[in-house]
Amino acid sequence: MITELRILIVFVLFAFQSADLDAQTGKLFDLNPQEKTAIQESLSKISADSIKNYMQSLEDIGTRYTYAENRKKVAEWIAAKFQSFGYGQVYLENFNLYEQDNYNQFTDQYNVVCLRPGDEDFQIVVGAHHDAVKVSPGADDNASGTAGVLELARVMNLAQVQTRFTIKFATFAAEEVGLLGSSYSAHESLFMGDSIALMLNMDMISNSPNDSLPIVDIIRKTSDGYLSDLTNQMGAEFSGMQANTQDYANNSDHHSYGKLSIPVIFFIEHVFSDYYHSQRDSVKHTNPVYASRVLKTVAATLLAFDVLPKVPEVSTVQLGDGRNVKLIWENNPDAVSFQVYLATLNNSFQLYGETTETYFWLTNLNPDSSYIAIVKAVNSANSYSSASIKFKTDSFPNAPQNITVTGLSDHIKIAWTPNAEEDISGYAVYEFKNGQSIKKNDVSVENSYFSDYSITDNLYHYYQVKAVDVHGNESGFSVAKGSKLGKNSYFEDSLELLVVVDAGANPPLLIKTEEFFETILNGRDFEMISLNNVTIIDPDLLFHSKHVIWCTPVANEHVSALPKNIENLQCYLSKGGKLFLSTADPNLSITGYKRTMPTELPTDSLSGDFLVIKTIDFIPDSWLSGVSVAQNSYPPINLNLETIPSGFLTNSYLNFVQSIEPNSFGIPIYTYGSPDPESNLHGQMHGSTVAFEHIDSNFDLIVMSIPLSFFQWEDAKFLTDYILDEKFSNPTKLPELESPGKDNLVLWPIPTQQFVHFEYPGTGKVLVYNSLGVLVFETPFYNESRVHSFDISDLPKGMYLFTIQNESGFVNRKIIKW
Repeated sequence: MITELRILIVFVLFAFQSADLDAQTGKLFDLNPQEKTAIQESLSKISADSIKNYMQSLEDIGTRYTYAENRKKVAEWIAAKFQSFGYGQVYLENFNLYEQDNYNQFTDQYNVVCLRPGDEDFQIVVGAHHDAVKVSPGADDNASGTAGVLELARVMNLAQVQTRFTIKFATFAAEEVGLLGSSYSAHESLFMGDSIALMLNMDMISNSPNDSLPIVDIIRKTSDGYLSDLTNQMGAEFSGMQANTQDYANNSDHHSYGKLSIPVIFFIEHVFSDYYHSQRDSVKHTNPVYASRVLKTVAATLLAFDVLPKVPEVSTVQLGDGRNVKLIWENNPDAVSFQVYLATLNNSFQLYGETTETYFWLTNLNPDSSYIAIVKAVNSANSYSSASIKFKTDSFPNAPQNITVTGLSDHIKIAWTPNAEEDISGYAVYEFKNGQSIKKNDVSVENSYFSDYSITDNLYHYYQVKAVDVHGNESGFSVAKGSKLGKNSYFEDSLELLVVVDAGANPPLLIKTEEFFETILNGRDFEMISLNNVTIIDPDLLFHSKHVIWCTPVANEHVSALPKNIENLQCYLSKGGKLFLSTADPNLSITGYKRTMPTELPTDSLSGDFLVIKTIDFIPDSWLSGVSVAQNSYPPINLNLETIPSGFLTNSYLNFVQSIEPNSFGIPIYTYGSPDPESNLHGQMHGSTVAFEHIDSNFDLIVMSIPLSFFQWEDAKFLTDYILDEKFSNPTKLPELESPGKDNLVLWPIPTQQFVHFEYPGTGKVLVYNSLGVLVFETPFYNESRVHSFDISDLPKGMYLFTIQNESGFVNRKIIKW
């Protein structure tokens, strides 16, 4: 049997040769003496005075507001500084941008780029934004980061550092209006064929209560955890700084590269400035000494990364007898050989062998035992980078993963991800019925799907899958999933989710909206399309999408794509489609032109018939402070004032929100919440409908007159998960409430914020799955007490499947965590 395991990679750099892996120093990286000396000599030239002078000069230029008239002057000053250090490849990167308050007016924007060629074309980007908000001198945010880029460029040329990678120093415009300068630069680099190995971003690095604060915060992607280890050790050795890793965020220029799958590290001060985005953000309120120590950490990380060989990405493949395991990794151009170390969990590492191949067999292992293996890529300079993997020797296959059960018009389709084991002969599919597992196929299924055409009722049917190896060994059961016959087989093998966003002629808002959906739909299989003001969506793509989310976060005459697509949407819904439509100004964006309100839509019109809207209304001077839940099954959702365009806000309240009253086929789900009573000028729309649902056997529809992207992303994700996984009854996610076990389960409270209590006789196991079918909680329970409790406060808000499993079968309930 052969089992493949993907791992979280850990960098380890060693400068010694020993049969035993050195575990005494505790270091993940150990540069040789020559490399240490070279880094120390370079870092000794970093000057706090230089950083302060650059910051002061940038402040003295005057405003660095994104749309200010002097924006080119700012870029030219930075370019001149790079040239004064002796660099020849310095240029302005020009791009166009709509003015924030006037989308009919273009402005020229200027990034600054300085190239320092290396021995290879692969690049490390060192960047910071040079623009500021309108009211602020922008010393800490972000003259400090720009000064860091300049000082590092000066020092590397002064020290005549020769690097393997080409270093691209860059300062970006238009960060404060949506990371637009870095986004342009990152995409331009890919368009030009540049290969970027790492992006280092500095934004706000000069605030500290004293010179000796030993902490800088860093942000990197979870998949790049080794970068935290690298930065931490380089900081400890060369600047006395600790790198405090924070959760990944998309709030600075690193994200423009991170979303393109480029490794990134974002450096930001540990103590956030009190003068952020204010008139007092001036050089006199910064700490250049602290900034210089942050920069030394950045520089040491860059120079160490430059000499490291590429880390091998290792997986394991098991033969199936529990004694022989094959380690596999990709070819590594930096390595001349690979050393393999092995240890049990309680013993030290021993050198197991060395190879020039990209695989290695570990033989004569103990069955059903846990091991840790380390593969070290050795380069010609005798430096090492390593990846560790923990595995257990198995004699039986792993249970199949990612089970989906889809009800179609005449059969139920069960699908799963194929096992990676090479000795898998097939799969056995079981239906769980009346407390028994009934095998559905006499011969093992060789494909990764099975269709059950024996269904003649309209009840839910539950399935589990086992993997079978060539020796006849069966794995344990997969997760049980259920479905019943579906409405229509039209969407079989279709795209799971199509997201359509239309921000008209407002590129900054379009980028923010796209990133919003990338965040809330993370982990889902979806395709996103952005429409301009004339594009009609491809009908074939629309008609073959199981679910569609359509968001129009702008209300002006530039938006015309939705009216032109109404007929296609009608056809989509007539085929049993599922549409979640959220749009600003439905009067314009749905009907296609402005009408006197209230607008009553004829029932025989496309909008009135299929979108089930009866009237659209708006009363000037009405203010919306939030929305109220009109149907208790829906979660509370809150506005995010920071993401709403300023033109929609008055005194921190959302205005221009229209009501959408459904006809008799729709049910209100959210209503207009005003800070004032209905008798007041600003409260006249209080209580009117702003979102409704239409769920029936023909098609499913949610319509909202406030763009989903105007809400807190956590709340929007919760609502979207609820709609897709519950209201749209997606059978590939959570099973319905019917359960084939003995249903004596009492569960409360629902919804809950912390504790879940349940009453169930006997002994068994609790399994909790999230909306994507991933097991997130598991615990046994015993019959000493019929009433049991567990704490789910650590789980994020969302919908979960609560399963009781014992010898008689399983019982399901859906629970909601607010």
